[in-house]
Amino acid sequence: MAERTPAPGWQERAACGGHGNDDWLIRAGDNPGGALDAAERARVARARAVCAGCPVAVQCLAFALASGEDGGVWGGIYLSERAVATLRRAAATPPPEPPIAA
Repeated sequence: MAERTPAPGWQERAACGGHGNDDWLIRAGDNPGGALDAAERARVARARAVCAGCPVAVQCLAFALASGEDGGVWGGIYLSERAVATLRRAAATPPPEPPIAA
């Protein structure tokens, strides 16, 4: 597994600080359709349980999306490559203009 990126200040307050990378950097690998197997789903559930009480979960997810992470659990969200692509497209799409009142 890849090592985490050096810590910006918020990571010092992250609930996952004492956990190893293998608990967080979960990839679907060679599973059909990118699905997680039972062991991977259990790891995602354990990671999400830690993230549930994390004071910096929002910053964590924002960091993952901004820095190009394409998998793993960030801010309590399991990011698959497909989900990351969808989130990035949504973030890059400006909101629709509000209708003009007549």
